[in-house]
Amino acid sequence: MGRYVDKELMNYINESSKANITFKGLPGNSHSLSEISIARSYDKISAYRNTKDINEESSILISMSIERYAHILAINYIKIFCLLYIVALFMILVLNNRILDKYVLKRLKLLDDFVERVRKTKDTTLRLVLAGNDELSKIADSTSNMVAELAIANNDVKEMDERFRLIMEATKDGYLDLDLVANRLYINREWKQELGYTSKNENGLFYEHFSKIHPEFIEYLSTNYTNIINNNDELFDITYKMIKDTGEIIWVLERGKIVSKDEKGRPTRILSIVMDITERKKYEEEILFLSYSDKLTGLSNRAYMEKQFEELDKDKNSSYFIIMGDVNGLKLINDALGHKIGDKLIYNVSNEMKNICDHNDVVSRWSGDEFIILIKNREKDYVEDLIAKIKQACDTIKDFPISISIALGYAEKDDDNKESEAVMSVAEKRMYRNKLIEKKSTRNAITSSLLRTLHEKHSETEEHTMRIKNMSFKLGKRMGLPQDKLDELELLGLLHDIGKIGIPEQILLKPAKLTAEEWVVMKSHTEIGYRIAKSTPELSHIADEILSHHERYDGTGYPNGLKAEEIPLLARIINVVDSFDVMTHKREYKLARDMNYGIEELKRCSSTQFDPHIVAEFLELLQEDDENGQP
Repeated sequence: MGRYVDKELMNYINESSKANITFKGLPGNSHSLSEISIARSYDKISAYRNTKDINEESSILISMSIERYAHILAINYIKIFCLLYIVALFMILVLNNRILDKYVLKRLKLLDDFVERVRKTKDTTLRLVLAGNDELSKIADSTSNMVAELAIANNDVKEMDERFRLIMEATKDGYLDLDLVANRLYINREWKQELGYTSKNENGLFYEHFSKIHPEFIEYLSTNYTNIINNNDELFDITYKMIKDTGEIIWVLERGKIVSKDEKGRPTRILSIVMDITERKKYEEEILFLSYSDKLTGLSNRAYMEKQFEELDKDKNSSYFIIMGDVNGLKLINDALGHKIGDKLIYNVSNEMKNICDHNDVVSRWSGDEFIILIKNREKDYVEDLIAKIKQACDTIKDFPISISIALGYAEKDDDNKESEAVMSVAEKRMYRNKLIEKKSTRNAITSSLLRTLHEKHSETEEHTMRIKNMSFKLGKRMGLPQDKLDELELLGLLHDIGKIGIPEQILLKPAKLTAEEWVVMKSHTEIGYRIAKSTPELSHIADEILSHHERYDGTGYPNGLKAEEIPLLARIINVVDSFDVMTHKREYKLARDMNYGIEELKRCSSTQFDPHIVAEFLELLQEDDENGQP
């Protein structure tokens, strides 16, 4: 227990006036003078030390105690301070609580109760007033003002909702709210009743709505909705058909807007209005029909055809034929019998065309007596067969005092004629050429006048020219020539020797053999005929054939010594037919030979004077006619 006493403690003990020192003897103990022991208690400090006596023995015990007044006082002060602090804090808390409760908490509670009451009752006429001029009273005023503004906005919404409801009820239009993410669809009650929806939830309505779309518009709508979604068009406007639960088919117009998108910009919600436009569609179709239809015949009119041609010109891959027809003799009927009879003629011809043409063919009245037929994606054989049927049908119309005929020409869109206007031009030219061989056509006057002059001046008879015309046509058809070439061949058969009107009669009618000089003059008839045809626009397309119809296959003919394929095909055909007819029929300068002689001559001169292929086809034609009993 003994230890060395530090100097500060010893100094404190020595200097303390209140230290009590007691000396006691401690026999038998021997301690160092420097050792003391100290004992502390709550209220005092005690120190002990052994001291040597006169005998140098540690027998004296010295003790000293000091009371701790300052420490005790400090502790008491602290206790008093803590007690006073706790009392003061308690009083402050009590006072603060009463003040906070009275001036803040109760007022906040009133504000909270007011907001809750408005929320539950939805009564926006309620108001809250808090006395004072502090922040809470200002918040109360702001809340009341906010509720008042909500009341105004709520009234506006109610009015708009009521107005919208009344409009929807009055018009029976549909309101659609489409959720593209969840595949949900909201449909208003009126539209559900109108079409007869049965699904009870929005997911079911989503699928039922699309099941009511007419099958022919499913792909159309799918394409449109895909474009709307992919292109993100804000607004859209589409028309399609829907099927009611009763089976009735109606036209609808849907106008909508994309109202929300996801983070990638893809539409997630679409709102739209759907309205029944069936009646409007009927009126539009009637107006469209009247705008694009001919009143007399019910066929499409010129305006409709021009629209069709515009669309065809936009499509570079389109494939089509155009047939152009002109009724022969309409002007004569109008002048002689009146326009009512003329209208009847046009009506009858149009009916024949409609009955003969396929439903995909577009038959139209182009002008007074002209018709156009547009034929898409068909072969040439179909077109030529159609022309033959129309001609035959018009020839059988018997309700008129004069026989009826129609001139027809056709053209195809190809590399040379890529635009509809060019195709039309070719078809029109071929139609007018066809009119030249139609006796009932006013354009036939040119042909008739030339033939009349030829027949009066030369031994060529009308029977001869008609035989050449008919036989060459049959041969050309057998060889598979297109209709425009057949028309040219018929005209060439009539006018191939038209140049003979420029040859002196003494040479034309000379019964004896011609001299060399006379033969030179006679051979010039091909050149004269060429010049006549070239100077007449309606005949210019057969001028080269007129010039070449006396050329020989081996190149020894006249006037240019052409050989084989250099000679125009139609001229080679006329050469065979004309030569055979001359051999088998009587002329001023020769007697007729029999058929066998003519056939043998054709065979003998094949590959020299005549094209061997044409000779073979012609001989087979003669054999077929003989077997069928045809002259």
